[in-house]
Amino acid sequence: MNVIIPAALRPAIPVIPPSPVAPDSAWLASWHQRDFLELGACETAPRTARGVIRERLAAWGLSRFTDDAELVATELITNSVGAIRQSAWEASMPPVRLWLLGGEMGVAVLVWDGVPREPVQREAADDDEGGRGLSIVQALSSGWDFYFPSEPFWGKVTRAFIS
Repeated sequence: MNVIIPAALRPAIPVIPPSPVAPDSAWLASWHQRDFLELGACETAPRTARGVIRERLAAWGLSRFTDDAELVATELITNSVGAIRQSAWEASMPPVRLWLLGGEMGVAVLVWDGVPREPVQREAADDDEGGRGLSIVQALSSGWDFYFPSEPFWGKVTRAFIS
């Protein structure tokens, strides 16, 4: 049974905060598959996301993108968890949100966190375990960027496209 929700009852806020470059959210129309996951800002968040990504991409017939999507999501989520945990919060820490989009052109991984600070790609020292995340994202994706969503959203969205 299909239920049709009248336009007047549909939420006015899109599920994915639109990019300021495309304020009408039209860029979402080309992504036929969409899923969303909210994660706690904890060290197990990337592992949880990888399991969901593996399952969703298989169900969508996009398994060929799984390895890269899992690694990209791991790096973006790890960065977001780190940014949240390094910030001071009056109340409890906000979650990390993952959006996974799939279509004929590939997969998009979007990660939101509540820290309105630009992600910075940097070179890692030879003895440094951290710092390589965005370089890995750049190497595995056809492009990545970030934006600060407009109201009523806050924080930042970092996204990568895998084709």
